[in-house]
Amino acid sequence: MTQMKKKKRRKRRMSKRRQAKLMILAGMALILLLIIIGIFSLIAKLFKKPDSLTLSPNFTEQELDINSDYTFSITGKPEKVKLKKIKYEIDSDIATFKAADTDKDKKDKDAKQQAILHTNAEGTITISVKISKVVSNTLTFTIVDKAAREAEAAQAALDAQMQQQQTQPQTESTGELVKTTTRVRIRSTPSTEGEILKTCDTNETFTKYGETDNGWSKIDYNGQEAYIKSDYLVPASENNDTAANNTSPTETAGNRATAKNTPKSTEPSPSTSQPSAPTPVIPVSTASNIPAQPDIQTAAQDPGLGQAPEDASPVEATAPPAVAAGSVPYTDKNGVSTTFTTEEWNYFLSYWDYTGQAEYFVHKHTCAELRAMYDATH
Repeated sequence: MTQMKKKKRRKRRMSKRRQAKLMILAGMALILLLIIIGIFSLIAKLFKKPDSLTLSPNFTEQELDINSDYTFSITGKPEKVKLKKIKYEIDSDIATFKAADTDKDKKDKDAKQQAILHTNAEGTITISVKISKVVSNTLTFTIVDKAAREAEAAQAALDAQMQQQQTQPQTESTGELVKTTTRVRIRSTPSTEGEILKTCDTNETFTKYGETDNGWSKIDYNGQEAYIKSDYLVPASENNDTAANNTSPTETAGNRATAKNTPKSTEPSPSTSQPSAPTPVIPVSTASNIPAQPDIQTAAQDPGLGQAPEDASPVEATAPPAVAAGSVPYTDKNGVSTTFTTEEWNYFLSYWDYTGQAEYFVHKHTCAELRAMYDATH
């Protein structure tokens, strides 16, 4: 009995030992399997190719300067895929396209996904990157020599300036003798805001030394620099008839002043015949462009101009009667009616008082023309 019990105990111990060995073997096999799976997964990640590639410039210019470097970023999808064995493609040898230099900062992971373009000459290039059969988007740029273009533009501007100087009359140093075509003001500056130095008469001569961009002639007046509107100056050698034809009655109140020196007996009556002289019509479309004075202001702007010159007779100095306070109804030649204030109506009468037929000339204009004329001078 005792031996039998011993045998059974022995068998049990041996059985437990075998089970323990089997469990150890099974555990080792499981661990080995996990290691193999991990190795295969790592290998798969290392050799996995991206689904797509994107090439993006790190700048905004479309025109690139020669002899310059431009960087690009390369990204892939999925984002965790490592980008290896990238091929940099360019369609011209006027530039080079390659991986950025990563030796300077090996810890910079993003640097491994940077490309650099170096431009060598002018032209057009197209670039892209690819990994195996996966190709990125293509980018096209124009390479120019910006310094050369700026130099060419500067030279062209200089040439144009020299050409303009050559074509303009060389009057600045030698001067040109000119004369006035009507009564006109001499001012201290080339502007209607300048101080009035004198109001000169027709055919007064001056020496002109140049012209400003805004249409004023620089003259010598009593040894000082002064200005007259260029529209009312002509060469002194030009005859009076030509000078008179060059001065438009619509542009200067000087015509009103000089007309007063003509006897009224020479002017036609509005009841018998129409005046042959052109009337100073101011179209509505150009009313905003009418200068405040040519440089001779209107009578409303300078009451002194509404009076006759010192050598005019008392009859010529008489202005048409003013309208009493209130409003003046007016119907123009087109049948359009409106109402003017007494100030407006008196201004229209004073404007044409030099003709001796102010109301006649007022009625030759439409309501819109009269409104535009008044608004342009007030």
